[in-house]
Amino acid sequence: DFGYPDTTALATQRSSYQALYSGTFLSGIVKTVARDHIWDDHDYGNGDGDGGLSGKANSLQAFKEYIPTYTLANPSNGLWHSFVLANAEFFVLDTRQYRTDQPNGDGVSLLNAEAMNPANTLLGKKQRGWLQAGLISSTATWNVLAQQVLFAMLQSTRHPPGSYSMDKWTG
Repeated sequence: DFGYPDTTALATQRSSYQALYSGTFLSGIVKTVARDHIWDDHDYGNGDGDGGLSGKANSLQAFKEYIPTYTLANPSNGLWHSFVLANAEFFVLDTRQYRTDQPNGDGVSLLNAEAMNPANTLLGKKQRGWLQAGLISSTATWNVLAQQVLFAMLQSTRHPPGSYSMDKWTG
């Protein structure tokens, strides 16, 4: 999460980015350090992990106004993109906006049919097709996937054995 505005109100989104970049610490970094950015669910709504939140277009507009990006693969409704740096190609994924809603109420749960449903998606059909085509055609020595959601089968150590966070990607 970057600005954490937790809303889709355009004025609030804009003021959140303005405050973020006007601070002494971050304003110095953004002027001198190369970086790339992809939003997380609190950057465009209140923990809206599956992207079904109305008003998301306002968040997308504010993001594009304040965050420099490489050429977007789906500029009308997406932030995923790629770029090449030396012998590496970076695929920056939007794993929040198009994913299947987190199963089991987005908490910590034992794995069940809802969590392991093979129809679940992290990227959505369009972004997945873009990624597959990009990886197949890449001539880079290294292909790097950058994204917001841990995708690994890591058990929670603070909950009953066999429990997993449903905000991650276990499938």
